[in-house]
Amino acid sequence: MRYFTRRQYRFTLSLAVVGSVLVLNQCAGLTFGAPVRTILGDGVGTQRFITDLARLWRNRSRPTEEWLAGRIVAAPDARLRALARRRGDFAVIDVATASRRLSDYGQLTAIAALWPRLLHAVSRNRGVKQVALPIRHELWVLDNAAYAHRLLMELTRGKATQRRRIHRVPSNVLPESLDYAREPVVLFAAPRPLQELAEALRRDATLRLLPFAGTLLEEFKLAYPWLVTAKVGRGSYPNLARNLELPAQYLILVGRKDLPDPTVRKMIRTLYRRNSAAALINPLFGMIDGSMNAVFAELMPYHPVTARAFGFTPSLR
Repeated sequence: MRYFTRRQYRFTLSLAVVGSVLVLNQCAGLTFGAPVRTILGDGVGTQRFITDLARLWRNRSRPTEEWLAGRIVAAPDARLRALARRRGDFAVIDVATASRRLSDYGQLTAIAALWPRLLHAVSRNRGVKQVALPIRHELWVLDNAAYAHRLLMELTRGKATQRRRIHRVPSNVLPESLDYAREPVVLFAAPRPLQELAEALRRDATLRLLPFAGTLLEEFKLAYPWLVTAKVGRGSYPNLARNLELPAQYLILVGRKDLPDPTVRKMIRTLYRRNSAAALINPLFGMIDGSMNAVFAELMPYHPVTARAFGFTPSLR
């Protein structure tokens, strides 16, 4: 058995005291018993966002106020079920799922419109000028743009040759598809600016971001009432010499209806106030537009706090 000398004992005790002070300093501002709200994300496109949102929330908290923590739940339907079972307070959901499924959960409501995921189309194939019908080239559609795959398959029903050119591939192949795919057109959903795309465009001037034909954009709008279009200005990406209008699917923050109004108001303030400053932490905050809440108000039930904040009448659904 090893025995400490008196000097070693005093040194060890001092380290313990210093360590305790550091732990207490880390916990400063959080009163024991203060509620911790949980926000659920998908762990792919939203993990960093919910982490940074929790940090902003904490920076605006007083000692007795609620805190915010993030948790990953992969599938959007699973996130909704978790909220309905009170295993979370907020969740980031795509607008398609929210508009289709929120009415199935009477205890849930839309809280805030977040950022858009634009439908990007890239290719090195010089024979492709735009994404249009009929499909004449190989088309790889990543899983995160499943809605585009569904529409394209519907539009090519009964046209076997065109259908055979449309392939759905996992979303995690995006970096490889940008680096190695020579002939196909690759479709994927992502916020702008997308660092991986910008780096790929810098490495290879033959890789291009393609426009969508106007008739195909109209088909997207007719098929999906939640779909909007967003502009990508020339110069936003390397080698982009023209403005593009791209289909866009927004993400929505949903929550439980029984959340206290002050909690919902704090979430609205954290998301929309000074989001230009927050964009220095995470560029997604710079893409959040509060006016989009009124745009989606007819598609899903909204929380009255949000409706009052942006001056629209919440849906009665």
